[in-house]
Amino acid sequence: MNKQKVIHVRAAEPDDWRAVHAIMTAPVAAACAFGTPYQGPERYRRQLAEPGQDHWLLACAGNEAVGAVILMPQVPARRAHCARLAIVVRDDWQRRGVGAQLMKSALDLADNWLGIGRIELEVFIDNIAAISLYRRFGFDTEGCSRGFALRNGVLVDAYRMARLRGIAPWVSPATGATIAA
Repeated sequence: MNKQKVIHVRAAEPDDWRAVHAIMTAPVAAACAFGTPYQGPERYRRQLAEPGQDHWLLACAGNEAVGAVILMPQVPARRAHCARLAIVVRDDWQRRGVGAQLMKSALDLADNWLGIGRIELEVFIDNIAAISLYRRFGFDTEGCSRGFALRNGVLVDAYRMARLRGIAPWVSPATGATIAA
């Protein structure tokens, strides 16, 4: 009987660059995450050695990294309440709860430790599993970017999604109404 391994999420370490490279460049993951399949590992070694303000988390099954999420706080002062999010699950671990575990951990970090009120992401419009995951965690579709990214030689549309939580009221340009978070 094949037991399901327990997934735990931890901060990525500089030595995790090989595992992150394997996750990010797997064919399905690279195609869904706006990456390319032929990225060299040096890029990920540098990113994990000097992450700057970015927060890298890894989902692990035992000691094996099977997914990653990057929470990227925005730098300009007027966007300090915002972060971008990218989540990638290794091809052979997709649809097994890894994305949900990564999302829970990233949102805990954003909500309870970093004070991030707005998290933004892009997702290809045909990535139904990812869209479902994002909606389950409170993300709303804010628009569609036509011809957003090249995938397998074809320009593909992407949704822009965001999750708002605990930020100051804002004025909707569509209605002019003040909206509380």
